[in-house]
Amino acid sequence: MCGRLWRSASNGTIPTWPTVIRNTSARAATERSPHHVHEVLPVAETVQRETFLQHLRRHERRETTYLVMSRGLAQSGIEKWTVDTGRMTMAFYDKAGGEMLVEQVS
Repeated sequence: MCGRLWRSASNGTIPTWPTVIRNTSARAATERSPHHVHEVLPVAETVQRETFLQHLRRHERRETTYLVMSRGLAQSGIEKWTVDTGRMTMAFYDKAGGEMLVEQVS
């Protein structure tokens, strides 16, 4: 499911975004990496789970850009997401560090 996040660029290449992908944490929604491509996004204090899932699924269907998805996740209360390349999973977290969703990356 989340594997589509990797292929979201129109030319089929991996897009450049503020997420630092590694076996640890990637704070795309709230911190700027050295390669940031957009402003810091404010994150809602509480998670609206259904809205979060709607934004994520719309992006998986290629209906949104990475930036639109990032804004939607932040507005839905998702502070960060991580990619575990060993387990091939992607996890989404709220501001308190609570795990909201873990999906296999295909």
